[in-house]
Amino acid sequence: MVTLGSSGLVNQVMSGFVLTYSRAIRLGDFVRIGDVEGTITQIGMLSTKLKTLRAEEVTIPNTVVVSQTTTDYSRFPDAVLTATSVTVGYAVPWRQVHALLQMAAERTPGIRKDPPPRVLQAGLEDVRVNYTLIFCLDQQEARTRTVSVLHAHILDLFNEYGVQIVTPNYEADPPDPKIVAKTDWYASPAHPEKRGE
Repeated sequence: MVTLGSSGLVNQVMSGFVLTYSRAIRLGDFVRIGDVEGTITQIGMLSTKLKTLRAEEVTIPNTVVVSQTTTDYSRFPDAVLTATSVTVGYAVPWRQVHALLQMAAERTPGIRKDPPPRVLQAGLEDVRVNYTLIFCLDQQEARTRTVSVLHAHILDLFNEYGVQIVTPNYEADPPDPKIVAKTDWYASPAHPEKRGE
């Protein structure tokens, strides 16, 4: 038992050395390790601590850190691209979808103007086109909030222009587009002054 326990401890310590001297991650970096995303607050001999976007402290054993894929969003912050996708039916002109997604990006604080956001047709599927908006963020740590605000702008703009976003369970064209009329955007209990931005 002592031998097995000490070999596990040696693995942890060696993994700590690997992290320290390889400089794969650094204090203050915003990273994703496995399925955990957060800011590194401590790199110890046995474990690494992250503070998540929900202000949770997560402790990950160094052997796990070394064995997992780690994405460091802080290393090249100006080059890290973020993406979000929508699917729209073939009856909607692709240029209109491009314009709407770019308008949504322009209205969203925290999305960089340079490089400019761009839209790709990521897939021509059975009954819909998959459009992907690619953009850079001012702050990687604010990703969740920024993308949430972007999604709100996308929903508002697509509703305003009568463009229906098609879900993965889409089966057929409905008689009327499934959109929310602008007059109903703030239906009770929502309030115009609380826009979620």
